Amino acid sequence: MPYYELLYIIPAQYNEEEIDSINSKINKMIQEGEGTIALNQKLGKFKLSYPIKQAHQGTYLLSEFEAPASLAKKIDANLKLMPEILRHTIISKKKRTEEEIAKEKALREKILKEKAETAEAKEKKKAPPKSKVSLEELDKKLDEILEGKIT
Repeated sequence: MPYYELLYIIPAQYNEEEIDSINSKINKMIQEGEGTIALNQKLGKFKLSYPIKQAHQGTYLLSEFEAPASLAKKIDANLKLMPEILRHTIISKKKRTEEEIAKEKALREKILKEKAETAEAKEKKKAPPKSKVSLEELDKKLDEILEGKIT
């Protein structure tokens, strides 16, 4: 049986429960069509490159499954009709071992963690460091300015 990868985007307006419900609906379609799911992963919420159906962000979900070719066509047709799905793609690929899947998952998680750390570092850079100055020092500086000692 052929091996497929399905990547689909759900708009950010949906909460976690609704996303899980949509995901389980798609998994049920695969399993009812005699497909077996090898990987089902939520990749996270990302900003879209351009708006799709007035959505600017979306949650990306990835599934890998083994199924007959007719099932892949049926799933593609059903996903086109689902209003909850912004975009989807199904590609045929070579079957991977559990070890390869685990290795890729670890790499993907590492990349997401690095992106989060980079975003956090940028956020820290934006905020100027606050230096602590005592009230006495401020009063002294103000007095000097008012007396005209500092020009």
